[in-house]
Amino acid sequence: MQVDVDVIGFMQGHTAAPVQQGVISEDKPNLRVWLQRRPSNLDLLLDGSPSLATAFYAVEVTGLDIDAVETEADNLRTALHGYFGPMGTTHVLGAFANDLEEDYIPRSLNADEGFHLEGFELQIIF
Repeated sequence: MQVDVDVIGFMQGHTAAPVQQGVISEDKPNLRVWLQRRPSNLDLLLDGSPSLATAFYAVEVTGLDIDAVETEADNLRTALHGYFGPMGTTHVLGAFANDLEEDYIPRSLNADEGFHLEGFELQIIF
């Protein structure tokens, strides 16, 4: 989806860490941002015409330095939460960065390798 490309581009403009969707590169940089689109929704009006679309993303910031991870996650949250306006070619009506659920299982880490993780759920309404 085009919104995925626009979200990645927006996030890449607010972080020095690489932003990757769905997969982690083999070289595993020390500090990275990973996201995965979760179920999206397209609202329909009673006549069947499309209305608002909503996309949800799980966002994980991981790295070996806990301070760098928390700072990077805070920077992204600040840039995204409450944002509205153009995001690439997508016109965003609202973006919201919410805490992950308590039972959330990290998906970008496959083993206990000493990495720290800070995550949030991103909701984009467009």
